[in-house]
Amino acid sequence: SLRSTYRALLGRPIGVEGSIGKTVAAEVAQPLGDLCLDLLGDRAAFADGDEEAVTGLFLRVRAATIAGGTSEVLRNLLAEQALGLPREPLSSR
Repeated sequence: SLRSTYRALLGRPIGVEGSIGKTVAAEVAQPLGDLCLDLLGDRAAFADGDEEAVTGLFLRVRAATIAGGTSEVLRNLLAEQALGLPREPLSSR
């Protein structure tokens, strides 16, 4: 995050740092959301207060892996831009 902010302040384009942060956050947040929902059990369907916040977190985490690019797309960007791997061949339909 600091590197992205520094580059933006200098007027430089932001590199792959954002993709790295989003991918790592999704990898950590999804299992955490799953665990929290498992701990709530059936109460999650009728949650209110703090329990409702946990249920909302579970749903937002799922959406976050889609919004702004799916995790798979971000991984491809990282492979190409950060690691210098060749582009994945386009599938012929």
